[in-house]
Parts: sequence; C-alpha cells; structure tokens
Amino acid sequence: MGCTPLRGVVYSRSVRLQGMWVVIGEVMNIWGIPEWLEREVRERDKTCVYCGIQMIEKMLPGGPRKDVATWEHIINDARIVTRENIARCCATCNSSKGVKNLSDWIQSSYCKKRGISKDSVSEVVKQALQKAMRDDAQPTVQGDGTAA
Repeated sequence: MGCTPLRGVVYSRSVRLQGMWVVIGEVMNIWGIPEWLEREVRERDKTCVYCGIQMIEKMLPGGPRKDVATWEHIINDARIVTRENIARCCATCNSSKGVKNLSDWIQSSYCKKRGISKDSVSEVVKQALQKAMRDDAQPTVQGDGTAA
C-alpha cells in the first residue's frame, strides 16, 4: 500500500525526566517513517521485496515509472511503522498490491504472471506471510471465553 504523506516531518512526544516534562522529537520523512528506519530499510531493500527487480530512486525524464522505488506497508496498516512492516518495492508491485491483503495479493494473476510467490519474495515478506498464517490459525475467542 502506498503511504499517504504527512504534513510535518518532526514528531514529538513528552516524557517526564527528573521531575520535568521534556519534549523528545524524532525526525521522520514525509511518509512518517523515522530517519533511522528509513536508512535501515534502504540498506536492506536494494531490490523490490516482491518481484526482485533492481530499483531506481528517481524516474529519469521521460523514463518509465515502473522501476522507481516506493515505500510499502507490507501489512496494510499505516500505524505499523516497524522494520518488519516497512519495505521498499517497485512502483508496479506497489500499484498492483494497493490495499489488498498480502496473502490474497500473492495469489493474484499479477503475481502469477510475474513468478511472484510466497517462496520468491524477500525474507521480510516471507516473515510477514508466516505471521499472518499463524495469526489466522489462532482460534477466535468470544466474550464468554469460548472459541468461536
């Protein structure tokens, strides 16, 4: 899922330190990704985490957009800004996945045509798929404590 840009680039929180409230700021990019995580993910994801193509940072004048690196929430929840959920993928895969569930998208005709499968994706995506399968296998508990 493409990230929605945020207005500010510095986010802060207050903490109590030795009896005083102190505001701690964290510099983030326009997508709300902290600088430290952006650096880490850029270093890890040199190729698209889905199709594996070598990505470019900026589109060349008149060039195709398909190979441009984009920010991706592997699990479509913008509140999850972790190394396990933020990745880099090509614009084509990002556009195709959109807001689709990862497990469903991996089985789509787009992925089948391009040889993208649960076995061919990068390790961070494999881990997200494995976690999703474990979470889906957990029984749902009703309000009275019984399994649904």
